[in-house]
Amino acid sequence: MLNPDAVIAWHGMAELPVILHSIPRGCRHVGVHGGNPASNLSSLTDLRYLFTEGLVFPRRCNPVYLCCSQYVADTFKRSYYLNRFQTKVVANGVYDVPDSLKHIPRIIPTNGSKVVIGMLARLDLIKDHATVIRAFAEIKREFPCAVLELAGDGDQAQNLRALTEALGLVDSVHFLGTVRQVTEVIRKWDVCVYATTHNEGFGIALAEGLMAGLPTVVTDVGPIREVCGNVEGATVIYVKPGSSKQLAEAVTRLIPDLKSRQALSLMARQHAMRHLSGRTFAKRYIQLLFPAIIFADA
Repeated sequence: MLNPDAVIAWHGMAELPVILHSIPRGCRHVGVHGGNPASNLSSLTDLRYLFTEGLVFPRRCNPVYLCCSQYVADTFKRSYYLNRFQTKVVANGVYDVPDSLKHIPRIIPTNGSKVVIGMLARLDLIKDHATVIRAFAEIKREFPCAVLELAGDGDQAQNLRALTEALGLVDSVHFLGTVRQVTEVIRKWDVCVYATTHNEGFGIALAEGLMAGLPTVVTDVGPIREVCGNVEGATVIYVKPGSSKQLAEAVTRLIPDLKSRQALSLMARQHAMRHLSGRTFAKRYIQLLFPAIIFADA
């Protein structure tokens, strides 16, 4: 379109100056999605973007950076290039999960019954699968028939497979690769875990797990409290980042505790439907770009 009413740039920073240069001057509503923290953005990279925008591709519009979390927005303040943009926060949304596909906590017999623990996330350095695998080694001592399913793929797959082999867990840790029918897989997990690092921007896979009603143990780092809520034990159980011991202890306590898993499942789903639904996300995005639009409740 030569004269769009609004533009949403859903793109990494690599070509941002070029994109903003290509937008017509008359376009007053421009939003740029901010999905990753600027923690690792070097001063040299900052200067390169400033140079590109100032001398090669001058900006023709004044966009608003729509960051997926306040954590991401706060990191922009430390960037020479990004701190010039106005920022607003719009939490990412996920597909609603119908009641027929939600997770239903079950009684787990203590007589050696199989227990399924899972994590849904890319296998990259932003996440902390290594801590999950080490924690699982401790969980196996208490629940020998437990299995760990890792849904997702990425450049750390080989390293993580090597770690499972070193810990003697090859038969119990299942690498599922890229999963197309996410809900069909994760709803069968008894406990979900999500360990990540300070480079996390939001945790969309975590939000998917909450929407499915999974009882979840998470590492308390970055924007995770923005995703899950700030009340300890209300929607998820928080543990110290990088602590395989705390993660293992939390999961071990949760497995035989049906009432706690039921409570977490219910609260997680209610929280996700209220704050993380696709409809809530879309409405917030549109309202920020077009403040005059009024949505009906239905």
